[in-house]
Amino acid sequence: MKRAITYLLRRIIIAYRLTIGKRRNQEIERSVSNCSRDRFPCKNAALSGRKRTMQAGRRRKTVGIGCLFLGLAVLLVWLWATRTPALLDHAHRITEGQYESYAWQSTNKLVLLSAPTDQGMPYVLLDLTTGIQTLHSLSSFQTSLTYNGLTARTMALRCSPNGSWAVGADSDTKFHLLSLGEEAEHDYRFDDYYEREGGTTGEAGIAWLPDGRRWLAWSPTSRKTPLRLFSVDAPHSPSVRLSPPSGMSRLLGVTPDNLVVMTKVPAPPALSNSAEIHTFGVYPNRAADRSWSFALPSTAEVSTIELSPQGERLAWLLVYSRRPALVTLLSRLLPFLAAKFPPVEGVSVWVSGLDGKAMREIGFQEMPRNGTAPDRVTELRWMPDGKHLSFLHRHALYSIPVP
Repeated sequence: MKRAITYLLRRIIIAYRLTIGKRRNQEIERSVSNCSRDRFPCKNAALSGRKRTMQAGRRRKTVGIGCLFLGLAVLLVWLWATRTPALLDHAHRITEGQYESYAWQSTNKLVLLSAPTDQGMPYVLLDLTTGIQTLHSLSSFQTSLTYNGLTARTMALRCSPNGSWAVGADSDTKFHLLSLGEEAEHDYRFDDYYEREGGTTGEAGIAWLPDGRRWLAWSPTSRKTPLRLFSVDAPHSPSVRLSPPSGMSRLLGVTPDNLVVMTKVPAPPALSNSAEIHTFGVYPNRAADRSWSFALPSTAEVSTIELSPQGERLAWLLVYSRRPALVTLLSRLLPFLAAKFPPVEGVSVWVSGLDGKAMREIGFQEMPRNGTAPDRVTELRWMPDGKHLSFLHRHALYSIPVP
């Protein structure tokens, strides 16, 4: 953006200097014409007409230059008004630490997972009101990180709506339940744990139902039904198999009225320029399948899609390349500018309705694709109030407001 504005201002200064030079030449011509008029009175009428023509031309040029500067001022105001704020400029740092994943237990309480060790995986219960941190460890829970594009990916960690339970995944078909109040642990596995070949593609996912006692597990690598329903009241009972629409790739969540929300967006690093959202009911909701298809703001790698706690909005973490708005506008008039100002790569946070409408950008952060894992934006989450988003970046947890 700064380079483009500097280039444009230089061009305007050059044009202004040329105009001043023309003005000086005109003054010299006027002096010569005045001398000629004194020496040849018979040509006074013709010279007066020529003078009026030159004055009119100068007025037109002055008006043209004034309009040029006015247009430039309007353009700069428009660019300022429509600018995309930098993601980190209006983000608030909540806490720091080398955490791999986290989940909101309540509005002021967090569960933070650290990197696994030989003794298990340490986690911290953080109370933001008092600042008290309590350290615990999961004996059997282990996680593996895989990095795609600009984002680091861990298996999802989700807290129940009442904050009593947390579920994480340490493989595509193995899930771990933790009782936050009683320090009890239990493993859940798909019954086809050793028969995963031939499944669909996508990401493992977890979603709690509104009652806080049941939760959904999505395992795309499962050969059989990849969507299962588990209950904390029956840890040793078989899971209930659900039949989602065909071709689903991600589990986004469950709305307060028991509507399961899924999507067909391909997993990173694949690029996509459109999205498809599906909803269907789970007991006691018997609603039939509904779907919406819509275009994304740009052809991008869809890193994360998060359903808000109220079930009304979606948060999108997109990875793509783009040029500043000024460069894009000027390159349409001057195509050679496109080569001078290549697109920059970064991550962008967007928010939309459940049907993809009213999509707007919250912030964009330039990040090189070959950057290290801590430099990436990861673990985008809605906060419980539904008015803020949180994410991990450079060993710190941030929050940003969502209007």
